[in-house]
Amino acid sequence: MSDGAHRISACRRLPVFRLISTNAAIAQDFGRSLAGEIAGRGLRLLVVRFPAAGVPATAVAPFPGDTAIPAADRPDGGESFSVSHLEVVDAGHALSLLTDLALHHDLVLVDGDCGLPLNTVRLATTAALETDEGDTADLRTVDPRQGTAACADLLLSWLDEIWRAVPVWACVLIGGRSSRMGRPKHLLEKAGGRTWLEDTVDVLRPHVERVVLAGRGEIPSSLQDLTRIADAPGLVGPLSGILAAMRWQPDVTWLLVACDMPSLTSSALHWLLEERRPGRWAVIPRRKADIYVEPLFACYDRRCRTLFEELRLSGSLRIGMIAHKIDVYHPVIPEPFLHAWDNINTPSEFEQYCDDCGINREQAGEG
Repeated sequence: MSDGAHRISACRRLPVFRLISTNAAIAQDFGRSLAGEIAGRGLRLLVVRFPAAGVPATAVAPFPGDTAIPAADRPDGGESFSVSHLEVVDAGHALSLLTDLALHHDLVLVDGDCGLPLNTVRLATTAALETDEGDTADLRTVDPRQGTAACADLLLSWLDEIWRAVPVWACVLIGGRSSRMGRPKHLLEKAGGRTWLEDTVDVLRPHVERVVLAGRGEIPSSLQDLTRIADAPGLVGPLSGILAAMRWQPDVTWLLVACDMPSLTSSALHWLLEERRPGRWAVIPRRKADIYVEPLFACYDRRCRTLFEELRLSGSLRIGMIAHKIDVYHPVIPEPFLHAWDNINTPSEFEQYCDDCGINREQAGEG
């Protein structure tokens, strides 16, 4: 792929949109209202202003006021949003900047030209469009007379398309100490002689583009083709696995699954994946509204890498701590799916599981 084609592809995948109009005043006023409408819907929004050629960044501003516009100063009274003023050397530099900003925000609105083929929302009346070209893959049109809510609907629908195009990969955690069980849990067997790990991978594969294993330990010969990732240096536990996966492949959504959940089902997995939305950096479910979260069968957007790195620096190894972040969603698990989140830690729990499933205990423990 040529540099130009790569740049076009990269721009179309970013949650970054340029707002244009033949009337600069309309674009500026409408852009401010649009930003307020979107921020008021709960998304983390950034407005970036690229100056015109030869004009210092400090000489122009997309909106009046400081770099953060308080809700009290806006007519809609919604949440505040940030405005940044940037100068760039070239298009490559601009792409690098916007890519980084997109990892810290749900949506970035661009005011000005940075030399990139960005996804573009054009403000134009029906009359103006009669002599203009139609929409394309990276250009969509809205009539400002329809109001900011209609434009926000169009923009967020487009954002949802981009967001859903991000691949979902699964990371299965193995190699824990299994100190209470006394043997590797991922090699315990279900009815028919298949290991828990094999069964987990079978459930995951139809729902994700790729499955990888994080951690050390023996694995069944049937899974030798799977990519294995070493734990992140200096860390132990689930945090080492998810951080290793996100550092290795930072551009996907990660579905994290522990190897000791033998009741995992396709329907529970489907429910979890359907709970994802733009603005939800992670979906970490809980059994009840007032009970702890279940971070070892959960979805983590690529933006969560920042949260996990911050957790690492804090010295905490409990990945469930990120559930307290405002961008993390923790829905209550529907009753029919609760068993999918049951993890087996001790020999007595294992024996009970075998009895409930009609599995021979001795055979199941031979893996």
